[in-house]
Amino acid sequence: MKHPKFLLMARGRSHIRYFNFLAENSRLDIRVFRSSQVKFNWQFLKYLALLNPVDINILMHGHFTKKKKAVPLLAKSWLWPIYKLLRTYLEYYHIAKYCALIVQNKADVVGVWNGQKLPGAGFKMASELLEKEVIYFENGLMPNTTVCDWQGVNARNSLPCSGEFYRRFKGNSPLPQGLIPRKAIKAKPDGTQSAIRPTAYIFVPFQVETDSQIVSNSPWIDSMDSLFSTCMEILDKNKELNMVFKEHPCEKKNYRHLYNRHKRAIFINNLSTETLISHASAVITVNSTVGLESILLDKKVLVLGNACYSIQGLSFKARDIQELQLLIEELDALWVDTQVREGFLAFINEHYAIPTSWDKADSKHLVAIEQRLVKSDKLAEYTQQVTTRARLQQQKAQLNKPIGAC
Repeated sequence: MKHPKFLLMARGRSHIRYFNFLAENSRLDIRVFRSSQVKFNWQFLKYLALLNPVDINILMHGHFTKKKKAVPLLAKSWLWPIYKLLRTYLEYYHIAKYCALIVQNKADVVGVWNGQKLPGAGFKMASELLEKEVIYFENGLMPNTTVCDWQGVNARNSLPCSGEFYRRFKGNSPLPQGLIPRKAIKAKPDGTQSAIRPTAYIFVPFQVETDSQIVSNSPWIDSMDSLFSTCMEILDKNKELNMVFKEHPCEKKNYRHLYNRHKRAIFINNLSTETLISHASAVITVNSTVGLESILLDKKVLVLGNACYSIQGLSFKARDIQELQLLIEELDALWVDTQVREGFLAFINEHYAIPTSWDKADSKHLVAIEQRLVKSDKLAEYTQQVTTRARLQQQKAQLNKPIGAC
């Protein structure tokens, strides 16, 4: 059987190093390039006509939203409209250049890291214009694992979203017994002055607000200040409630301005996330991996954004502050379906997660990646089953639809 040719693109050195490891050690035909090192190629002119201004504007919206948060002074200055115009035209060039590169390398499949933010999103668009398949890489959902998915990452991944699917799935392998702490990119303050962890509280982990999880997958919480304000309204209505917050270790922004704003809103950065989850009565998250880790540690999770674990029976979705308030009022009565939880975690652990984190990739990791890339693993089999079942249900619904119905 002839396997496709892969072209993998990343921005950072660590991801390029990982992709090079795959290219050098795999039996598959894998080529790698770094987005910032693509040479000028006049062939890009042939592909400019493929680009649709509407699609480009949608792509750039996420980038500009992120840039506004990262560089607020620029966003408020007279230079902002000029920057937006020039950056949009520059992305036209980049996408056309990626098209030329894909054709030049005769790639059948392209690979990107995340794919929801530039430059990966631009490379993804180029691939789609050329009708090439795309495969996505990301940090793992389970401790010491990696994501490699043919559909997308985070809320856009290929995990089945039906609780009934997981209720039927029975796993055989033991689940991870602990979490792996994330290293902070810079030292964080311990938290609220003289902070002491309350006996009873809801844990609220902060996220990196310029990350695609907030920019692209969070319909009503657009920043951590917004998340904090929402929680303050909840605290004002629930006089016995405590909340513990923790800043994300990879966030450069400082949140000291939120310290001591409310006597029952406590920031604790000097305790591990696992400790804060383990002693919490529940966890509120937009869509953080901490939500999945909380499910692993058997905690109730209230989800405010789009997340792959936002599944009935597994977690509890709040689409606005009113729904969040109702969930908190009924917290003791909220019921997690044990069979859905166990099936969901087992499926990720046994069939979705690529074993070993990408930055510690070993031979076991390499074998699993190769099987995922050629669609010969169990995930491909289950995905095909789910797709076939959905198509049959759709056909059945069409047959049973009354004559003349829309």
